[in-house]
Amino acid sequence: MRAGMHFIWGLVAGLPALLPTGVMAVDSTYNPVTQKRLENPEPHNWLMYRGNYAGWGYSPLKSVNAKNVGSLQPVWTISTGVLEGPR
Repeated sequence: MRAGMHFIWGLVAGLPALLPTGVMAVDSTYNPVTQKRLENPEPHNWLMYRGNYAGWGYSPLKSVNAKNVGSLQPVWTISTGVLEGPR
């Protein structure tokens, strides 16, 4: 094995020691997605496309209304690489 490979494997092997304690632990605040939650999602969580099985596509939250909806801004987007919709 070349010297460079020994260096890389040494870094990989030592990586867990460099991580803060608890990084590998499961988040205790995580609320698993269950069938019950999918059927009756919390208003602040969209667990599926368009929010729920009825496909509402709107937020039931009182903080979003007809008066302020025009000022909402996207907080993230993702590019799928698809440039056009279905035909």
